[in-house]
Order: sequence, then C-alpha cells, then structure tokens
Amino acid sequence: MKRFSILSITLLLLSLTPGCKEETAIENAPYVHISGNNISAFHETTPVRASTDETFPASSIISFYSEGALSASGIPLTWTGQHWESKEPLVWTNASPSAEIKAYYPADVFESQKLYNDAGELADILFASQSSQSGNINLTFGHLFSKITFRIAHSFNHRIQKLTITPSHLVSFIHAMGASVTAEENTGNLSLTREVNPEGIYSLIVPSGIPLSLSLKITCSGKEYVYELPEQVYTPGVAYLHPINSRQPGVGIDSVEDYIAFTHLINGYEYEGRSLEEFGETIDGETIYYLLKDLTFTEETSEEVMEIGRKDYYKNSPFNDTFEGNYHVIKGLNLTGKSGQAYFAIFGYIGEKGKVSNLVIEDLFIHITDSESIRIGGIAGYNSGVIDNCLLHNFTTHSESSYEDMNAGGICFINFGTIQNCTATSITISGNYIGTGGITYKNQSEITNCHISSLKSTNRKKCAAISYVVDTDCRLTNVLCSKISGNVIHTYGSPYIAEHCYYPSSINLSFDNDYSKEFIPYQEENYQCTDGTAIETVLNQWILSNGQALQPWIRTTDQTVTLNTYGY
Repeated sequence: MKRFSILSITLLLLSLTPGCKEETAIENAPYVHISGNNISAFHETTPVRASTDETFPASSIISFYSEGALSASGIPLTWTGQHWESKEPLVWTNASPSAEIKAYYPADVFESQKLYNDAGELADILFASQSSQSGNINLTFGHLFSKITFRIAHSFNHRIQKLTITPSHLVSFIHAMGASVTAEENTGNLSLTREVNPEGIYSLIVPSGIPLSLSLKITCSGKEYVYELPEQVYTPGVAYLHPINSRQPGVGIDSVEDYIAFTHLINGYEYEGRSLEEFGETIDGETIYYLLKDLTFTEETSEEVMEIGRKDYYKNSPFNDTFEGNYHVIKGLNLTGKSGQAYFAIFGYIGEKGKVSNLVIEDLFIHITDSESIRIGGIAGYNSGVIDNCLLHNFTTHSESSYEDMNAGGICFINFGTIQNCTATSITISGNYIGTGGITYKNQSEITNCHISSLKSTNRKKCAAISYVVDTDCRLTNVLCSKISGNVIHTYGSPYIAEHCYYPSSINLSFDNDYSKEFIPYQEENYQCTDGTAIETVLNQWILSNGQALQPWIRTTDQTVTLNTYGY
C-alpha cells in the first residue's frame, strides 16, 4: 500500500492561515489569555457563490496544542463568547522564549481519527497555527484541507440520475503538532455519492498537500459518463472550480472562430467544412449548444458574425434549440443591422422551444444605418421562448436610420415568452430611436425576477426602465429598477399583472391606476424599503413565498443590490 507522509503541509498552512504570524511581544504573564474566533472562508480561485468569514458560536470546543513556553497536548478549550476557556489554568513559563501553537476544530478529531463519515465525506477540519512570544494569544482559523466544486451545466444537470466521486487517496492520520497528514491509496474505492442538486453545484472537501486525482462518474439518461481530474497537489484553504459544460468533453464553442462558424451553420449556411455536431449534442430530443470559454471579439471578427435565428419580412427562421452559456462571457461584439431584418439582436428570433441560459454579454454595440432593421434588442430581437439567468452589461445601440418608428429594448425588443433571472446594466440608446425599454421595448408575456440598472436614452420622454409597452394580460413580477431617471413603464394595456416591482423613491410614476400600487418605492441611497427593510430581503421573501426556483438577490461589497447569478 502506497503511503504519503506530508510534512511540507505545515509551510503551506502557515503561509495561508491568517493567524500564522508572530505577535508583538508584550510583557509575559504567568497565566495565558486566548482569544480570537474568526474563521477565514475558503479562497475561491473562481467565485461560485459570495463567501464571507465566519465565527465560532458560544460553547464551541477546540483541541489546543502548544510546545515551548506554553505546554498543552490536546486540551479542550471552550469559547465563552469573549475568549477560549480551559478547565485548568494554562501557565506561561520561561522554558522557551516563545510557544509554537496549533488548534483544531472539531475537538474530537484526534481522539478517533475518523476523518470520513459514513457517506464518504472528508471532514472540513479548521486549523490555527502561530508562534507567540507572550501568553496573550489571538487565534485565527482557516481550513486544513481544500474544497473542489463541480459546476454542471443546467441543461445536463437536470437529466442526471446519479453522481459519484472517487478520490485516488484518503487521509488516514493527522499529526497534531507537525500539522502533517498521512495519506493512503484508495484501494477500497471509497466513493462519495451526491444527491442531484437542482443548481448543478457539487462540492466536497479533499486532502491538500498530496498528489491527488479524482474520478467523477455521472449517470444520465441511463448512460454513464466518466470525467477524470488529473493528478494535482491542492493548496490548503483554497477552493477550486471545475465546470462540466457538456456530457462529452470537447463538444461546444471553444473560440471566436467556432462561434462565427456556429452562427453560419445554425442559419443553414455552410462554413469551411464545419458541422453543428461539433458545438452541441441532442439529449432526449433537445439539442443543446455549449459555450466553453469566454470570447472577445474585435471589429474585424464581429463582421463575420451572423445573428442567430431570424424573423423578417420574408422569412421566419426561429432558434428552437438551447444555447447554454455556462456563465461564460461574449465580449466586444460590434454588429450592424442588415437590410430587411425586422428584428435584430444577437439572437434575432428565439422560437417557442428555444432557450438561452447562463450567458454573459459585455460591451455590445449595435449600429443601425438607413433603411435597415427597425426593432432592436441586445440579447434577443423577438422572443417566444425562454431567456434565463443572463447578464447584459454595457450595451450601446445607435441609430442613424431615417425611418420614423425606430425603437429598442435592452435584453429583448419584444417578449412573447419568458424572461427570468436576468440583469441589464449600463444600457445606452442613442440616435433617432423613438421608444426605449430597459428590459424589453414591448412585453406581451412574462418578466420575472429581473434587474435593470442604469438606462440612458436620448429620448427621455419615451424611455421606460422595465418595458416601454406593457400589453394586455402580461406579467411583471419581482423586478428591481435602480439608477434610472425616467418611467418604469410607459404605455400599458388593461388588464395586466404587476407584482412586487421596486423603483427608486426619487422617481415619480407617470401613471395612477389600480396597478401602480404594485410598483413600490424604495430608498436607493441605502437600498431599503420605506419601512427600513433591506430591499434584497423583500425580493428574496417573494421568491420563497412563491416556491419558484429563482436566483437569489444579494448585497454586494459596494452596498448595491443585484441578482446572485452564479459565476457573475
């Protein structure tokens, strides 16, 4: 049996654990005072969710070790809420000028050395290490091991029946004062089976400081797919993200050239011998195309891009498949509307079976010249399908057309389908556009759990944050408007449903009817409702009360509020 004794892990932990530093020497005291209960969060190499430091609750117990001026071997210390307390006083001596200190949580980890539970999960052991020159000790804890998160594309994840993870090695022993571990080969094939997570997020704790490989086996639609993570030495206290974008590795859009080819092929045009099978796969009758990397376009490469799906005066060619963005970014597209296109956007026409999800669009520019497209959107021109969990940031469209009825929408021009969990920020509409909507120009169906922030238009009188035109029988629910200066909607049909939509209290609504009570003012300077409740709280309460699987709202470090769309 192959065995690793990892002594070098001490240096890694000392470099990463915030408490691993010498304290300023003060006058030595015969008795010891130990404080500090902060737990540093895992350092995310690629953020999956917002993470913050934590603290130990009162009555938590750690196992305390020390050599040198302070002698302790596995003494339990209890957190009182102010300091760590032992049953017997700890005494500082002159046996050494300093003490080398280690502390672990949970406290019983060394009693049993049972590091894996019955489900095969490795314990997330917290660890503090420092050298102190006095009996005044302040502990800060980090994570002894590493964390790996597999993020599986939704279009793949919701078909999974079973997911099993098998590590190549297991931790068999932790050496307290040496902060080293002994690891053995996983000859018994101990595996961890995960329940299917609707969000596609699967995390586990893995040994750090040793050469480790992982095997992930997924059962999907009755077939097994195996993904191998090659051998790697993981760093203590660090979280690693491994996205799984498709069932078959390598299938998807991997470059700007791939994307250009895809936009031609999906519209029925040949392109340099390429095929659509390179970019997607069909699962249970649904064809899914995957974006595998962030893509950045230049003006030159943008000229080769076609819009995906088309609805014009002569031909309807809807996109009726799924485009899975996998939280990747398409940046810098610079598009010009072509003559005869009634609706123009990245996706000109999303059909009733079409879906665009988990996609980030940044720095998009659409230029309209004379006698060309007249209905403009950012992500979609005409949507009859689903736009879910997408972010449109820094979208500018400028029109020089002489046509008298030029209009534009942010995420979409006209919506007959569903737009949910989407954010549009920094939208600029310039030139001779007549009407403008931040999320859509015209909504004839459903907009749910969306955010519009910072909308600018040269025609402020005919500019609306959510939709310029809200048609009969459509729905607007749980929508946040921020950093706007105009209306939330402009023209509306009756009846329509508006529920739980928020706008800055500095804005005066331009309408007064039975529906306006569902447009609720809030104080934008602190993102609080008029009763003092945080705006993210009420938005999340609506999601919980309706029992829908929608993305949550968070307050960011700069104290603004936005949707927490994973990976953004």
